[in-house]
Amino acid sequence: NRATCDETWGLLLPFGTVPWERKIESALSLAGIQLVRVGGLQDANGMKGLLCLWDLDAETLFQARNLTSKALLQLQTAVRSRFTRPLVWVTRCAVGVEAGAGAGPTGLGAAPLWGLMRTARSEHPDLRLRLIDLCDDPQGSGIISALMLDNEAECAVRRGQVLVPRIHRVAESVRSPPKQRLVRSDGAVLITGGLGDIGSRIARWLATCHGVTDVVLTSRHGKQAPGADSLVAELARLGAKATVVAGDISDLNSVKSIMANFTEKRPLRGVVHAAGVLDSGVISTLTQQQFEATCGPKVHGAWNLHQVTRNMNLDIFVMLSSISGVLGMPGLANYAAANTFLDALAYLRHAQHLPATSVAYGTWDSQGMVASLAKTTRTHLIQFGLDFLNPEDGLKGLERAVRSGRPLTIAAALDLGRLQQYYGQNGGIPPLLGPLLHQHSAEERRTSSLRKTVASAPPEKRGVLVLRKVRQTVAQALGFEHPEQVGVTEPLQGIGIDSLTAVLIRNHLSSLTGLVL
Repeated sequence: NRATCDETWGLLLPFGTVPWERKIESALSLAGIQLVRVGGLQDANGMKGLLCLWDLDAETLFQARNLTSKALLQLQTAVRSRFTRPLVWVTRCAVGVEAGAGAGPTGLGAAPLWGLMRTARSEHPDLRLRLIDLCDDPQGSGIISALMLDNEAECAVRRGQVLVPRIHRVAESVRSPPKQRLVRSDGAVLITGGLGDIGSRIARWLATCHGVTDVVLTSRHGKQAPGADSLVAELARLGAKATVVAGDISDLNSVKSIMANFTEKRPLRGVVHAAGVLDSGVISTLTQQQFEATCGPKVHGAWNLHQVTRNMNLDIFVMLSSISGVLGMPGLANYAAANTFLDALAYLRHAQHLPATSVAYGTWDSQGMVASLAKTTRTHLIQFGLDFLNPEDGLKGLERAVRSGRPLTIAAALDLGRLQQYYGQNGGIPPLLGPLLHQHSAEERRTSSLRKTVASAPPEKRGVLVLRKVRQTVAQALGFEHPEQVGVTEPLQGIGIDSLTAVLIRNHLSSLTGLVL
């Protein structure tokens, strides 16, 4: 459909001309939308919005590193300048939509932008941020329909159709088929991060529940890692030979060295990529160094493993991803970006008829990365409705995900009532979660408007009402039992407010007041 009136949008090309740029310009021109090239966000003031085309003719890991670097800087500029125009990121074949659809996400280097942008939307709901992925759109007309769906934060165009993401609960099978072995018994399973809490649990589980008798466990420190000898001895008692190898999974040469452990007589039959580093923060404070620290083991590690094993006869290729990449949880932008790459890689491998399972986990109740979470972060996770996942349930979810044949499965302990309340207090339920939450409760919980309450009160009581609501909001964010515990004369950091809780408090108060704070 032709736009109701001529519109002018800015066109930003962060890495110069892209091959599919003219197709977009022609399609939008037919709809009455004119694109004007700009050099930055500031040049789009006065225009309808800004389209930013993300593409780079380079190797996948080089793409991922450079695209995320420039994208983070752009978001930080948008936050500082309070960019109020719609900012639409357009990628090409960067995300998967369904198993076996076409060639899969061949533009994998741009996949982390989706996790990054999702977190930016969560932290800064006042910004008008959207994502569109184009693939298999010969006429280029899909961009028009996607752009017009301004109530959808994310769209993917495939064969001229506009697809939108939704989360659905996986139905329990009434009659389970006879269980086959996850992994053939004639070879070994490689577990990266195998000496970590979750990696070691998976190793024990494979030995006890699936008859795996040969595992190779990697970590940066190898046998020098704490607990390495005791884990090897424990696995031996369970009937599994464990080989501990020191290596940097983010380095291709190191991965090739690890692969030397496998031969014709000792074939590699399965990969479990459990390595990961958590070094996050809110978008306004994130650094490139933090991005690289998180993306190294996740993004580089997964890609290296994909490259060196894609001609091997594997039974499983499992990647431990995170729900933060799907939901864009605040304070985890770089972690979300890294895990979105894993999710897209699973779709790519499926398109190439290779085994792949990405399991987007919630937070495990374990001694791994969760042990390093700050108290305020734990409080936020609980209020978000994300309970800690029992390790036994986590392993059951892993098996169900692998046996399902799906590229991507979320495995998390979600309290839907608290999740619905969280979004009800922070701008409303996003379309992504509609099927999940609207099935849980027919009526969305709504927070009364603070503005109306204050306006109807006598002038001399308005300040007291506002202060009370602010203290209630701060107490809730910090996990205090009573608002009176919030000292109004203390510095913010003195009562426990960090950068993440500051963002959450601001967003909640913005939702209550209808103001941009």
